[in-house]
Amino acid sequence: MIGAGLLYYGQNSLIYPSNVPEGSRTNVATPADYGLPYSDLSFTTPDNVKIRAYLLIQRKILLSAEGSPGVEEVTIEGDDADYARSRPTVLFLHANAGNLGHRIPLAKV
Repeated sequence: MIGAGLLYYGQNSLIYPSNVPEGSRTNVATPADYGLPYSDLSFTTPDNVKIRAYLLIQRKILLSAEGSPGVEEVTIEGDDADYARSRPTVLFLHANAGNLGHRIPLAKV
């Protein structure tokens, strides 16, 4: 009976493990940590929930995929805005563990 009560009251921690990995609420990486230009956005929903997001716009000048300091020039005519408009938009929603900073390396792929 005690186990069922603990399971009931601790179900949010089991389903939404906000403490995994350790420090996931205090140590949040940004795209700048990976050499990616970005805008830090936040939205408030009608029911007053705050949602944070990183907006990474496609650029003509990209870091190499391995993350080396070298820069690769993409041969597309026009400016960065034209190039960004020609690229698809990807909406990436991370899972319920960790934070949005843990998934940034996937943006370099």
